[in-house]
Amino acid sequence: MKVILDTNFIMELIKNKVDIDDVKKYGGVVVPRQVFIELEKISVEGESRDRRVAEIAIKILEKSSVEIIELDKNYVDLGIEIYAEKHPIILASMDQSLKKRLKGKARFLELKAGKKLVL
Repeated sequence: MKVILDTNFIMELIKNKVDIDDVKKYGGVVVPRQVFIELEKISVEGESRDRRVAEIAIKILEKSSVEIIELDKNYVDLGIEIYAEKHPIILASMDQSLKKRLKGKARFLELKAGKKLVL
């Protein structure tokens, strides 16, 4: 099963110094190209701390062996929803509304207490 990382989850991993490779214990790691676009935008237009976190995230993802996919929609959440209808996934997201919409269609990987990954 593949683990799809969204932007806010990646940002939280970096902020809490959790190794992205720890996610690989749960399946192949997939990052939508649209998430890279969001990270690039944050690295330029975000608040100071977020800019730095986004820059670090981009560098780590580029060096990591994550699979990059193209979603059917440019809006990440909608693209992930459509992807989840076609593929079994584990969603790694901090977005409660997205998780609610995908309940029964995906499993969820969460970051508890800032450090612990929980399926």
